[in-house]
Amino acid sequence: MIVDISALHVGFLMGAASIASVGPNNLLLLREGIVGGRTLTVASLVFGSYVALVSAAVFLGSSSFRPGESLSSALSWGGLVALIYFAGLSFRAMWTHEVTQRATKDQESLLECALRVLKVVWANPLTWLELLLVPAALARSFPSDIDRIFFAVALLTMSAICCFG
Repeated sequence: MIVDISALHVGFLMGAASIASVGPNNLLLLREGIVGGRTLTVASLVFGSYVALVSAAVFLGSSSFRPGESLSSALSWGGLVALIYFAGLSFRAMWTHEVTQRATKDQESLLECALRVLKVVWANPLTWLELLLVPAALARSFPSDIDRIFFAVALLTMSAICCFG
């Protein structure tokens, strides 16, 4: 039996899988909720990053985006280098035991909070895989632009639930 799954369902399923995974972004959001620091600021920064990545993924997966052979090769190699670099940063932080201190609104400025959050989100290779590379590949498999938009809306809806829930 072949099941026809719409782009909307794929987006919801992919977003649900992202919520269920335990990674630095989810732990950052959980920690911020427990500690009671700048919860809304952190959630907004994480969600804004997700919107940027999913938007880029939909653009890269669109039928209007047709990279030439040299650009396609550069994007592939650039993506590989970026993933290795960000994975190295992540492992380096783990090996040197860089632990984010428990910051509250009184101990940390808004700029320091933003830099801390963006560093965790953008240096996480899983973020790039879950929200740019895999969605771009899936978006390319959908037949129409409206399917890609439904996919992005569903994925971002689940991301909003993850960030603000």
